Amino acid sequence: LIVSFVVLFFFLMIRRPPRSTLFPYTTLFRSKHVRRVRARIIGVNGKTRRVIEELSGADMVIYENTVALIGDVISLHAAKRACEMILEGSEHAAVYKYLEGRRREMKFLEMTMN
Repeated sequence: LIVSFVVLFFFLMIRRPPRSTLFPYTTLFRSKHVRRVRARIIGVNGKTRRVIEELSGADMVIYENTVALIGDVISLHAAKRACEMILEGSEHAAVYKYLEGRRREMKFLEMTMN
């Protein structure tokens, strides 16, 4: 029995809002926006990051305005969608509920494959 393990990498850039000539403090606003979004993904004391890693099964690395996800295809998709939901402004509880549902699906798929 040969088991192949595929590790996929996914990089998600935290995008800054577009520049505006009407707003003179664009760089200040943009840097605050990136910090706020990064803080939402990390969470208080790293809780959000930890929950995403535990429930999806993917590893997450956050450096400056880059989020890197490492894992298999199924766990990578769940973690990517969770990050996208947070970036879109979804409440953390909704993201956790989504991940818990995906985890149940992943366990079911794992059981049926054996």
